Amino acid sequence: MKAPSSLTFVQAAAVFSLGVATAAVGQYLLTQQPSKPQRQAQALPIAAPSSSPVEVDALSAEQFSRICSFFGEEGFDKIQHAFVIVIGLGGVGSHAAHMLARSGVRHLRLIDFDNVTLSSLNRHAVATRADVGLSKAQVLKQRLLEIVPQANIEALPVMFEEAVADQLLAGPLVSLYDSCLNDVERCYFEYV
Repeated sequence: MKAPSSLTFVQAAAVFSLGVATAAVGQYLLTQQPSKPQRQAQALPIAAPSSSPVEVDALSAEQFSRICSFFGEEGFDKIQHAFVIVIGLGGVGSHAAHMLARSGVRHLRLIDFDNVTLSSLNRHAVATRADVGLSKAQVLKQRLLEIVPQANIEALPVMFEEAVADQLLAGPLVSLYDSCLNDVERCYFEYV
């Protein structure tokens, strides 16, 4: 393996310095009093279970408008109707499920036997200290439904093992295995 050149280290140092400078300027700007009144952010209406289907559709269309414009109507329709199972909701799986929901996937099955711990907070996508001791699957489901209330999210706080694999994987064609993200080569040869 070729040793990295000194130019690579210089480039990395430059990027790091730029990041530090940006953070310093941002901190400075945040601590300054605004010279003119800032426009107050207004809360958006939240689609409650009692909202009409028209209201929910309008909110959903706006929420996913950028994704729909990127993939087109047909592509976004496929995303919305995908059924995705995420096994393991730690540092990789929680972020994968989080972004799948934010991207418009409306049917997720979340599988993880474990609870949120203090030591997992630095990796978990949405858990907070208030969630310590609670099921990772239930915590993630609750947060995702706050973001995408119209989603169908199943939270299964169980150990994924061979004896229950068929039951846990039952349903429409599976779009993602979290283990594929962690071990792409093995997953490719095993599932493809």
